[in-house]
Amino acid sequence: MITQITSIPSNQNQFKWIDIGDPTPENLENISNEFGIHPLSLQDSLEPYHLPKYERNEEYVFIILRSVDPNRSKDTSDINELTRKVAIFLGKDFIITTHHSDVTFIKNLREKWTKKLSTYVGDPKLHLCLDILNQGFNSFDQPIDESLALLNGFEQESIIHLKKVYTLRKQSSTFNRLLRLSHDICVKLNADSDPSSRIYVQDLKDDLENTIFFSEDLNENIHNFINLQLSLQSQKTNETMRVMAIFSAFFMPITFIVGLYGMNFKHMPELEWQYGYLFSLILMFCSSLAIYIWFKNKKWL
Repeated sequence: MITQITSIPSNQNQFKWIDIGDPTPENLENISNEFGIHPLSLQDSLEPYHLPKYERNEEYVFIILRSVDPNRSKDTSDINELTRKVAIFLGKDFIITTHHSDVTFIKNLREKWTKKLSTYVGDPKLHLCLDILNQGFNSFDQPIDESLALLNGFEQESIIHLKKVYTLRKQSSTFNRLLRLSHDICVKLNADSDPSSRIYVQDLKDDLENTIFFSEDLNENIHNFINLQLSLQSQKTNETMRVMAIFSAFFMPITFIVGLYGMNFKHMPELEWQYGYLFSLILMFCSSLAIYIWFKNKKWL
């Protein structure tokens, strides 16, 4: 990929938003020298599997945001394939965002704020940052809704696709953990904001908590669905074993009687008896009938 650097200045003050797509180490080194970004923060921004975080330094705030990739594979649970990482450096008169590939909502925000910054009155830093965070958090809404619809579809089907359900569980668990970590970003950002700005951060936090609620609901529904299917499978197995046990109980005394009279001892009184064969058949029938009556009384049949 070719590195894309977009610089959007504000006409009202010295503030500017610099967005870097597919940054190289050289790009980040230049950023570090110009804006005083710590090398460890730059290293974290390049880590593809880094989870959401909020870190305050002397000259800037460093935020890692993960948003759901609209082009993600439906069959993966890998965090780097499900989501895209956006690193945000929030300084006094700048915001720097870095990301691999052109994230859809970042592209839309560039178009929006290119016009907005030229006429923005006041300090746009917090509102731009909240806009980026809000778009990232909102990216979880659609996949959560799709997962809920998919789960409802599974509940209506007679054939259970356990592989798809387990994939869905892994995805929902990943979403839930990422949203929980993102909630910490809102909490810390709210603590660092001035009182007049906290109402905007609180609004973002409330929206995120709603998303977390539906994410947890999805997670719980998937777990309940899997447990229900396992219980049904166990019940079917137990029913099969019960039928087999009943048949075994019927044939057990018959097998005993046949085995008893199948012994080749010379002196067995019934062997030369005229009615010995009929007696053994009646004995086997009566033993099976007695077991049948006992099972009926126990309500096992």
